[in-house]
Amino acid sequence: MHTHNPLSRLQQALMKTQPLSLIESMACIAEEEDSSTSYSTMLTAFDTLANGLHLPRSANLFEKVARLNHYFFVQHCFYGSADDYYHPKNSLLHHALSDKKGLPITLSAIYMEVAQRADFQMLGIGAPGHFIVRPQAATDPMFFVDPFHKGEIISHPQIQARLRKNLGKKAHLEKLLAPVSTRQILLRMSMNLFNSYQRQQDPQGMLRNISRAGLLFPDNAQLQMQQASLLLHLQQPDQAISLIESWLQQHPYTPDSQKINRWLQELKLQL
Repeated sequence: MHTHNPLSRLQQALMKTQPLSLIESMACIAEEEDSSTSYSTMLTAFDTLANGLHLPRSANLFEKVARLNHYFFVQHCFYGSADDYYHPKNSLLHHALSDKKGLPITLSAIYMEVAQRADFQMLGIGAPGHFIVRPQAATDPMFFVDPFHKGEIISHPQIQARLRKNLGKKAHLEKLLAPVSTRQILLRMSMNLFNSYQRQQDPQGMLRNISRAGLLFPDNAQLQMQQASLLLHLQQPDQAISLIESWLQQHPYTPDSQKINRWLQELKLQL
């Protein structure tokens, strides 16, 4: 890619036909959030980490998980960041690589990508409130790994019991434990950052991340309208109106379009 703009770099990646690289996208996010780091520096640091892992082809599933956990949590000392949990740095790739800590989703993503480099496929599981992973081959018995808690192994019945306790007996467990896409992972990372900046009362940080979320899922009306609302809050009505008009042109017949169009007309009357 020839652009040095991290958001443009991510836009270009989203438009390509090949699968979106999770680690490269995380580098784009971190570079946009912190100009003191760079895309190439992060990828070099990740390469150094990932290239040190070797998983013998002859090893069975459980041996591979054990070796991966030892490499990640014992040799490289990664751990969950319980202190200052909501700080934005816990969502950023370069901080996780240098400090060896981060949020559940940040550590899970790096763990997944390190495993993939060793030809060991891990799936991201977007369980509510706490992101975990599952070896793709772990089907009988199915089990999960929690990178935030130093690779804790969680059985299928255990994770189901935890979700029922937290969400109630009617929780749709199969859906909650289904693997998520790279875009969904990046969306969750962006919304975590949005929430972190909201706690810090940083509207510019909020805008960066809701804008990225809208870029990842351009058909999502809620994300686009959140972005428009934030632009209005930042006294940028022209940009907000332009965003709403563009979305309506591309989605004229959605269930939300009439309500959004009424909002648009009200905004124009107020200017």
